[in-house]
Amino acid sequence: MPLKREKRENAPRASEEEFISEIREPKRTDEVAPGEMEQALYIANKIAEIFLTVPDDEMYGDVLKLVLEATKSKYGNFGYITKNSDLVIPSLTRDIWDQCKMLKKEIVYPRDAWGGIWGRALVEQKTLYTNEPLAVPEGHVPILKDLVVPILHRGAAIGHFQVANKTTDYDKSDIHFLESIAKHTAPILHARLQRDVEERERKRAEEELKKRNKELKRFNKVAVNRELRMVELKKEINALLLQLGEEPRYKIAGES
Repeated sequence: MPLKREKRENAPRASEEEFISEIREPKRTDEVAPGEMEQALYIANKIAEIFLTVPDDEMYGDVLKLVLEATKSKYGNFGYITKNSDLVIPSLTRDIWDQCKMLKKEIVYPRDAWGGIWGRALVEQKTLYTNEPLAVPEGHVPILKDLVVPILHRGAAIGHFQVANKTTDYDKSDIHFLESIAKHTAPILHARLQRDVEERERKRAEEELKKRNKELKRFNKVAVNRELRMVELKKEINALLLQLGEEPRYKIAGES
């Protein structure tokens, strides 16, 4: 969902330049307060547990729920990037889907459709945030504050966390915390995505094998029927030769 500034009547607005300056690029650091680190490790362990135990259709939503609660955010999403560079967002906040009145809702965004703050965060592989309202498509829920952290693995973006509408402003504490969560999630998400790719390849191979086996059975059936028909024809020829007082031409298995 490409995000821009939302226009609101009777609300003071900053200039476009001032707004862009509010989408800051915080310095990435591992300097997280002990209490925050402990909480981040707890959340990271819970995420790992979810990846291992929760079915695919619930997993992303459960992870997002943890992240939203930890960051005190109302809305958000947790997406991953496919081999084709599509961003897939299976985890849109569960109540946002009904609240969103957009005519066209998508959960798959091709690379050329990436935009707004989250698209820039993924392309530049940088954490971005703003505490200013964003313009959104007609019918979309209002986005008043936004924080996007790309999930990076071996120098490549493989997904992202996006949280929005915290009651208070997003600050360095939120940024460090969510970056720590993303850092711990990266290898787990990468392994899950690789497993999914291998699972799809396995299923594709199984389907191909079933198809080939079916073709082989059909061929064998045709071949067997052809062979049986050949035996019948040989018997008929032999019978005709006997009627003509001649010796049978073909030896038939099982006949003396």
